[in-house]
Amino acid sequence: MVDHSLEKTTILLLVSDPVVRSILKETLEREGYTVMATGDLGRAVDRLKDCIPELLITRTYVEVCRDTRQLCICARSARD
Repeated sequence: MVDHSLEKTTILLLVSDPVVRSILKETLEREGYTVMATGDLGRAVDRLKDCIPELLITRTYVEVCRDTRQLCICARSARD
C-alpha cells in the first residue's frame, strides 16, 4: 500500500550505474516518492534549479567527491 502523504516528497537520486539507478527509482516511486534520477553530476545541479528535493541520495563511489560535496552545498544554499 502506497502512503499518499509521500507523493510530494521529492528525492534527487544521483547514481551513475544505470541499472542501480533504475531499480532505486522504480522502488522509491512505487512507495510514493517523487524521484528525479540522474547519473551525471552536472544534470543533478541543473535539476536543483527546477526543484529543491527533500532528500539527496548518492552512491559513495560517485566520481570526484569534491563535486558531490559542491552539489550538497548548492542544495543547501538553494533552500536558504
